[in-house]
Amino acid sequence: MGQRGTARPSLQELRRRARDLGLRGVGRLNREALEARLARAEELRRRSVAELRHVARRAGLEGADGWRKAELVAWLTEVERPAEPVTASPAPGAWLGRLLRGVGMAGVLLSLLGLLLMPWGVARLSAWMAGSLEMAAVQAEATAETLALGGESLRQGGRSLESAADGLEVARRSLQNSRPALESIGALVGEEAAATIEATHQALLGAQESARAVDRVLRGLAALGPLTGVSYDPQQPLEQSLGAMAASLEPLPESLRAVQGDLRRAAQDLAALDHALGQTGDEVDALAQDLTRLGSDLEQRAAGVQSLAERLERAAQAAPRWGWALGGLAALALAWLALWHAALLWVGARIVQEGWPTAK
Repeated sequence: MGQRGTARPSLQELRRRARDLGLRGVGRLNREALEARLARAEELRRRSVAELRHVARRAGLEGADGWRKAELVAWLTEVERPAEPVTASPAPGAWLGRLLRGVGMAGVLLSLLGLLLMPWGVARLSAWMAGSLEMAAVQAEATAETLALGGESLRQGGRSLESAADGLEVARRSLQNSRPALESIGALVGEEAAATIEATHQALLGAQESARAVDRVLRGLAALGPLTGVSYDPQQPLEQSLGAMAASLEPLPESLRAVQGDLRRAAQDLAALDHALGQTGDEVDALAQDLTRLGSDLEQRAAGVQSLAERLERAAQAAPRWGWALGGLAALALAWLALWHAALLWVGARIVQEGWPTAK
């Protein structure tokens, strides 16, 4: 069995192997020449097509770029010159092929890594989006509540100021009603009452003269008391009593006129106060309207912010779907990049193996 494993192939087997390799004219060659040519062919077959084409061009073959590898091996084997070293001259475009192959390999690896990490990234992104949107919704809802409370407070303040304005208007009307009464009382006191007292004073002065005469007559009759039966001895004569009464009435008209002046000034003060109350009431009413308008604006803004909070809540609920949708698009993009880099890897490998294609 050992001799059978180390037995040399027959000449016929060598010729058949040569014909299978596409070698011509092997029928006239002896064993040594045939073995040398087959060894040469095996050496050439281990080279790349680009290297074979390069060697063939250097050997004088025209149009070597269009030949297949088997044709190149058969032709170069029959050339009566030693084979070119593999490293004698690098294939044209080999550096570009190696670059494309490296870029393609790195792109494929990174794309596959991205596809592997995609579920984890999508889950983290969805959780972050949902958490951020929920926090924004909570803050928006709190802001809406604050605005609603502020609007209600302003509207309540506006209603309070409207009540104050109504109270000022009631007070103003009371003052307006009091002013004619004061003027009427002043006229009654300073004019009619004073005139009446003055007339009474003059009447008392006139009656004083009559009282003096009556007093003399009564005293004369009292002196004849036993005859007339009249007794008259007053502590104060009637004349003096009337004079005292007239003296007490004399300063009253001036006092009453002074009271009339005070009442007139009070009426003027009431007029000024009425004017001031009118201006104040108008200002308070305008401020009440401003507060009511601001309260309404705040309530409208609160409604808008509340609507925004509801939309944010719905968006937070839909965030996982958005995340997975974006993840799906990213996965498609990574798959496309992986295919594209795989194509680069294939092109780079072909360029390294066969060289940069040139025109025939």
